[in-house]
Amino acid sequence: MRLNRFLMRRGTLEWAAGSVVSGQGSGIAEAHRILERAIVALVEREDARALAADFLSGAPLAAEWGESAEAPLTEARYAERRLTPDAPLAPFLYVFIAQRQRAAFELADREQDLDTMKAAAEKYRAVMQRARSVPDSIYGLLADDLDRMPFVHAKGDKHPTTFNPDT
Repeated sequence: MRLNRFLMRRGTLEWAAGSVVSGQGSGIAEAHRILERAIVALVEREDARALAADFLSGAPLAAEWGESAEAPLTEARYAERRLTPDAPLAPFLYVFIAQRQRAAFELADREQDLDTMKAAAEKYRAVMQRARSVPDSIYGLLADDLDRMPFVHAKGDKHPTTFNPDT
């Protein structure tokens, strides 16, 4: 039922005139639109659009992450600063942070940056556990889907869930 409600909301969303980020490149504006759509479709609150706009107003989104783990880590750190136990977007932020940490992990693996891989894997596992513990089942489903993906940004043979640098 919850997945159906999400899909229905996502399919019927209309964009407010202010949803495009003025003065930003088209890549960043598109990233904002994608995230706005995700937040408004996922968060079952009347003020979901306002919550999305507030989150995105200061989000340091990059149009492209390139080959460095720094861009997804910057986005994750921003979301972590917004994360409080009573934050209305907390469940969304768990999945958002997990996805960014996973991308950073994959990029750090390419660079053979073991310290970044360790930190990203640890944060990934922590926020995935939080996402799965949210009473709203859609966040657990999103976490499970994210975990099953072979990669989210940079193809590799390591996964943050099973990563053990000591083996």
